Amino acid sequence: MPIYEFICKDCGQEFEEQKKYGDYEADCPLCGAKAKKIMSAPSIVTGKETVDTFIGKDAEQRWMAIEERKNKRTKEYFGNAPAQEIKVKDQQRITNIIQKQNAAMNVINQAKEKLGVTKKDELNHALRGR
Repeated sequence: MPIYEFICKDCGQEFEEQKKYGDYEADCPLCGAKAKKIMSAPSIVTGKETVDTFIGKDAEQRWMAIEERKNKRTKEYFGNAPAQEIKVKDQQRITNIIQKQNAAMNVINQAKEKLGVTKKDELNHALRGR
């Protein structure tokens, strides 16, 4: 059965779920509302082949551990906030990260400008590996 990606209509949560072919709806694990399948390449697990066959013997355990840590961090960061509030706070967190990245890029670009580095110099450096 393929593993599809879904997005919740209400809270915007994205998640994956193993479904039968043609089954394009799932319940959101965050708020319980109906979620729609989004366009992506499906992951397919057939017959006796499992995640272990494709990725490794402990892949499923590692994946579950990652999900548990992610859920724990979400609880620690957001507490028992409603799904919509979590979405807003997460967007604010992401916006803050992007602002910091933009500030860092501005510092880099100013340094390049002071040194006289041009786009052509950057491309030549990238293409030649020096």
